Amino acid sequence: MRWSPVLLMLLFPALSVAWPVGGARLTGARGEQINPDVVVDGIGGAFVSWVDQRDYGSGVPPGLSNDCYLQHVMSNGAISPGWPADGLVIATGIWDQFPWRMAPDGVGGVLIVFGDTRVDFGDLYLQRITAAGAVAPGWPDGGVPLGVGPGEQQSPETTGDGAGGAFLSWQDGTTIVGSPARYIHVLGDGRLAPGWPDDGRLFEPLELSVSRPLLLATAAGGFLACWAASNDTASSTVHVLARRFTVDGTPDPSWPAGGL
Repeated sequence: MRWSPVLLMLLFPALSVAWPVGGARLTGARGEQINPDVVVDGIGGAFVSWVDQRDYGSGVPPGLSNDCYLQHVMSNGAISPGWPADGLVIATGIWDQFPWRMAPDGVGGVLIVFGDTRVDFGDLYLQRITAAGAVAPGWPDGGVPLGVGPGEQQSPETTGDGAGGAFLSWQDGTTIVGSPARYIHVLGDGRLAPGWPDDGRLFEPLELSVSRPLLLATAAGGFLACWAASNDTASSTVHVLARRFTVDGTPDPSWPAGGL
């Protein structure tokens, strides 16, 4: 029996893509590269981010040598043309910068949320990178600030809005009352979506403790969110809630008012 090349590729897809033995090398830079994250690029390849410590030992004090890097790998395991062999730097500085989360931007590029300790304990910024390895038009080199109030903003989550922008959530450290979480919408050109406050919106009133909301974009232009919440400090009862939000950030009125 003769096997056609197409049938062989269907039965044994690994044979159709010649990835390097041992995996694709993302960077050969000195120092440690740690804490990777990865998302697909939509055409068989991937974007990979990591914390890079190549500057450690080069005069940068220990603990201040973490930078945010990104690499684009094609479906054949090769570095995408035009991308630096040792990765594209997203954020550097005298303080720490580190990637948190990524999401495809829906048009071939990637959105990356990174932390930066340049101001206080740690703030969050969003950057959009095109498939060619450039900052998307209209986006600032240092990223769009998300949570830059006093205290630490951490544990972000993001999902692309399908038009180059993103919905994002994070734990907010601007208050000592409760444990609030906020969400925001950034458009594909780097601007805050009209009608959204600069510091985002609260998922719940401050008396509720909200833990790390997860987001998923919907075909209607909004997003679904689920989170753990508690307002019963005596028994520490925690509930997992889900809610659908419209594109303007308001809860979908067809869903239960307090979440499902």
